[in-house]
Parts: sequence; C-alpha cells; structure tokens
Amino acid sequence: MKNKRIFCLLLAAVMMFGLCACGAKAETKTEPTAAPQPAAEPQEAAAAPSTVLSDIDQQLVLIHSKIDELMQKGGELPWYYAVTDLDHDGAIEFIAASQHPKDRSTNLKLWTVNADRSALTECKVQKDEEESFPDIMTDSADTYHVTTSNTWYYMFYDNVVISDTEVYTSKSAFDLKNGAIAYEAYAVEHSVVENGVRTTTHTDMNGADISLGQYNAAGTSAFANAEKSSTSFEWLTADEVGDLKKLTDSLLVFMGMKKPTETFPVPQPAAMQAPEATPAPS
Repeated sequence: MKNKRIFCLLLAAVMMFGLCACGAKAETKTEPTAAPQPAAEPQEAAAAPSTVLSDIDQQLVLIHSKIDELMQKGGELPWYYAVTDLDHDGAIEFIAASQHPKDRSTNLKLWTVNADRSALTECKVQKDEEESFPDIMTDSADTYHVTTSNTWYYMFYDNVVISDTEVYTSKSAFDLKNGAIAYEAYAVEHSVVENGVRTTTHTDMNGADISLGQYNAAGTSAFANAEKSSTSFEWLTADEVGDLKKLTDSLLVFMGMKKPTETFPVPQPAAMQAPEATPAPS
C-alpha cells in the first residue's frame, strides 16, 4: 500500500509539470476534472471460494474430524459409508450401512450436519422392528422430486431372502424429511426356484395379484407428477472413509459433479440368479 501511494504522488507531479511546460493558450472555461480515484483493492470474494463451496468444505472437514466416532467398529459384517444431501437442503449427511449376505437385512445409521455447522445430529431411522431397511447400498437409484412438498424419493429394490430358492423383492422408495429417514413399498415380487427354474408372481401392497408390467410401473405410477432424475452413490470402505478426498468424491458423485469410480459389489440372491420360467401364453 505504501509503494502504491508513492507511485500516485509521483504520477501527479509529472502531470503537473507537463501542464506547465505546455504554456497557457487562449483562456477557455472548462469543467473541473474529477480527482483521480485510488485504485480499488482486490475484492475478497474473487480470491476466496464461493459461499456454497466454502460451506460444503466446512461440512466435509467437520465429518472428517468425526470419522473415528462415526465409523462402526466391531461385528462380523463390513460397513460401508457415503456422503449425500438426500433432502437437498444444503446440510450434507454421512451414511453408514451394512448388509447381511444371507437374508439381505440392512443395518443403517445416518447423521446430518447441523445448521451452524458445528456438529452432526443422528437422524431417526423409521421402520418396523421386524422389518429391514431397503437395500440402500446400490450404485444408483431413480429419483423423484415432489415439488409440492419439496421431498426427494429414491427408488430401490428391497430383497428379503427366505432361502436359496425363495426371495421376496419389494419395489420401495425412501426419503429424508425433518431429520428422519423412512421408506414405503409399492409392490412385491415373489420368486420361487423349482428344478433350477425361477417362477415369479406379483402383488400390490394389499395382496392383490398384479401383472409384471404393473409391478415394474409401481414406482413410476406413485410419482406420476414428480420430477424424475437419477442419483449415483459412491460407497467407501473402512479403509477409504478416513481420506478427506474420498469423502469429497463421494459427495461429488451424489451431486452429479463426478462420475462414480467404484462399483459396489452387491451380489444377487441365489434365487434371483436362476433362469426365469418362460411365461405361459395369454
């Protein structure tokens, strides 16, 4: 700043000297020249990240600082982790999930960053005690935004494995609203394997028989007036979740700003791998 002021004074002196050297010409009345303004200081906003990016960075650093508390340790099943903004309110979430390979039951915990970005609050997982949460650990999900309630729904297939020859698959969607994550099922497929061939039947949530086409359209029909898109998820292992860059990548994948780099290895139930029986002619 001191050097800048000296330069301005020298420049003013040179200009005055030049005026005197030119001599006086015919006297004319002129408007006074506006005094030169000092050079504007660089704006802080140009040097600093935008408010949104700065806020996201702050949240990611907070999650990273709490990783030791958020990681699920012990137990036989591996846990996987993801960073999201499921309700699109700007406060990001940290998800921890594990899945039993036999019956496909899913354990789920979820935290969201609070309003002043000082801590994380655990969200409530709404489900019946005897039920498992839908198979949330997937690479992508059809997404429906109901604008009237500003609610975002994520469609999943929830497999309930009875045995290697029998499985129920419900078409379900979950949403995060007011600090609670909940889900709803829309239709059910029942698969039974006999002599190496899989036969399927379909019902609505009242137990009434429906066609395969109705089953496939169950989710779309439920959100006929919603805005549809697709959301990707980047699930991290216990070895990866302690890396701030990996946490950032997980959020960027969810936001659609980065392509997924991993494919989550969720095996299909044995019953689902059997060839399906050829449907009988109508």
